[in-house]
Amino acid sequence: MALTAEEREASMECDESYSDIILGGSNVPKGYKLIPPEDEEGITEYFLEEEGRASSAGEISSFREKLAETVDKLNEDRDHRIRLEEVREKNRQEELKLQQRDMALREAKEKRDAKRDKMMLQLFSKFVTKAAADSSDADGDSD
Repeated sequence: MALTAEEREASMECDESYSDIILGGSNVPKGYKLIPPEDEEGITEYFLEEEGRASSAGEISSFREKLAETVDKLNEDRDHRIRLEEVREKNRQEELKLQQRDMALREAKEKRDAKRDKMMLQLFSKFVTKAAADSSDADGDSD
């Protein structure tokens, strides 16, 4: 079956677009070879084939399914990491709040203790002053 001029032109354009791959081979992964179209009936798709082994359509679809599963797994892992980071940030915020609360409680306790110590010192001072006054009164009475 002969190609029309339009089909030949389209085929040549496709061949030109793959010429850098065919000539340079820079885009072909190591261990693979580029397989050109098998017939002249307008099929212009090149295939990569692992060297020494032909790939069937079933293997290709299986590979695509595994690739899709891997992408889904990676997306789930990414989502999990995002949620985990959100939980960690929430925990950091709560820890900060707890530290601030503990500091406020510690300061309140220190103020309370200082006030109590001051009152105890005043009471002790009054007691000592009264005891000294009583003692001097007692000494003054005995003279």
